[in-house]
Amino acid sequence: MLKALPAKIHRGREFIHELLPTHLIHRLKEAESDPWIQLTPHEQDHVPIYDGKTGEIVVELQRPFVCRYSRARLVNLLSQGLDIRYGAEFIDIKTSADGVEALFADGSSVIGDVLIGADSASSFVRKWLLGDEELARCSEAPIVAYNFHARYPAEQAIALREYAHPLMRCAIHSGQRTWYMIATLEVSDPRKPETWVFQHFMNFWTHELPPEESRDRLRHFKELGAAHAEPFASAALEVDEETFVPYDRLKYWAKPVQWGNREGRVTLAGDAAHPMTPRELHPCPELLWIVFFH
Repeated sequence: MLKALPAKIHRGREFIHELLPTHLIHRLKEAESDPWIQLTPHEQDHVPIYDGKTGEIVVELQRPFVCRYSRARLVNLLSQGLDIRYGAEFIDIKTSADGVEALFADGSSVIGDVLIGADSASSFVRKWLLGDEELARCSEAPIVAYNFHARYPAEQAIALREYAHPLMRCAIHSGQRTWYMIATLEVSDPRKPETWVFQHFMNFWTHELPPEESRDRLRHFKELGAAHAEPFASAALEVDEETFVPYDRLKYWAKPVQWGNREGRVTLAGDAAHPMTPRELHPCPELLWIVFFH
């Protein structure tokens, strides 16, 4: 089972190029989900959004330098030369005029000049900085997401890879209030389409929890997917019945507050600093449908 889903780098790509050493910039191609594909200039800058009912393009979102990376390969590439330690449970932080110390459950610690908490939407560092778990707590959006991967027979895999946009295809279905994306996850050998892996990411507006069992979630996913135009419907219906379908309730920081950075010793970055749903998944559903359908 693939544990790493793609990482998208588009709005921040120029900063990546400014921050990385030249020898790593030249190797970024190695980490792409589909390093074999050649994008046209239009495909590099635009992502089509489809009407899930009709299959017609509603709008093309301008996204400069659209590119998708294998998160595992990208992390492996960017971590070269860095001292990264896995499996340590972070339990406390101590600051002083001389630096900052991170303490771990196994009794070990690390001392440095600055600690940057980039430890997810459920950030321990955010809770520590605010000193109040309630202030740091994320709220649940009325959005449930199914996010998993699948393989297909060669002919269908080729069609999915080439349909409309080579890296990802997105549809919004107003009748059932779903947003559905199919994306290329892994093309390790362009000569063996039956080995290619595709990501399914579907979310829907609801205050209810999805089915408890994976097989029932897959059935629910297929029911929602079948209402879409092609190739979304076929791609959903032909997912293997043994596929595990996890779910997630999307979260966001409803009432963000300013945090003190302890004289510049401790701060936040990424989802730890601004937990939010993806920009296409605004917590106000009426706004989403106005943008795409009115």
